[in-house]
Amino acid sequence: MNQISNKIEFLLNEIYAKYHKPEYINPDPLVFVKKYNKLKDREIAGLIASSLALGQVNLIMNAVDKVLSKFNSLFSEVKSLKHKDFENIFDGFSYRFFKTSHIAGFLSGINFIINKYGSVGDCFRKKYKIEDSYINAIHSFNREFLENCQSNPGILITESWKGSPFKRFNLFLRWMVRCDEIDPGGWDFIDKSNLIVPLDTHMIQIGKYLGFSERTSSSLKKAIEITEGFGKYDKSDPVRFDFSLTRLGIHPDLTMETLKTLMGNK
Repeated sequence: MNQISNKIEFLLNEIYAKYHKPEYINPDPLVFVKKYNKLKDREIAGLIASSLALGQVNLIMNAVDKVLSKFNSLFSEVKSLKHKDFENIFDGFSYRFFKTSHIAGFLSGINFIINKYGSVGDCFRKKYKIEDSYINAIHSFNREFLENCQSNPGILITESWKGSPFKRFNLFLRWMVRCDEIDPGGWDFIDKSNLIVPLDTHMIQIGKYLGFSERTSSSLKKAIEITEGFGKYDKSDPVRFDFSLTRLGIHPDLTMETLKTLMGNK
C-alpha cells in the first residue's frame, strides 16, 4: 500500500475501534431491532425500522416505536392480521410521506410473505438460492413484496431494480447478515462479503473524501464503488466500517472535521 492507503487504513481501523461499540447505538433504529431475540420477530422489526429510516433520527425513532409498540407478539400478529386490521390499528398514522394506507399496505405485504414462505428470512433464502446474483435476489424479493401489498406502501418498499442505491434495504441486510456486538445477525446463508454499504448523505461525503467514488449521482453503482473502496481494507467484511463512520452527525464527538483532522495528522 502507498502512504495514502496506509493512512486511510489506519483511520478506518481507529474510528472502528473507538466507535463500533454498543454504547453508540442509541439513537439508531437498530435499538428496536436488537430487542427481539427470536429471528422471525427480528426480521419483521428490521424491515419496519429500516424502511422508516428517512429524516431526522429522533423522528425516525418515534415513528418506529409508534409502529412496533402496537404489537405484543410481532411475528404471530403480523401473520394472522388482515389488511383491514392494519388499517384500524394504524388509523391516523402519519410520518413524513407515510399515512395509514401506506403502513397498512406494507404490513399486508409482510403478511403475504410470511404466510407463503414461513418467514421473511425463508423468502430471501429462496430468492438467493434461485437468482444468479445477490443483487438480483434483492430485486426479486422486493418485487414480490411490493406486488402483494393490499394497498400502496409508497416508498416504504424500494423499487431496487430501478438503479437506486436502496440504502434502507442495504441497512436491513447489514443488520440481518452481520453478527457482532452491533449487528444482531441471523442470516447465515449470505456471506457478509456480499453486503453493500447503505448509501446515505454521510456515507456519500465520506466516500468522496476518501477517494472511493467520484460519481455525482446517488446510485447503486456509487454504493458499489464505495463498498469496493472499503473492501480494499477488509475484503471479507467491507461494510463493517459503516456503523462507526455513520456516527458522524449523530454523536457530537465525531464529525467530518474530526475525520479530516485525523486524516491530516496520520
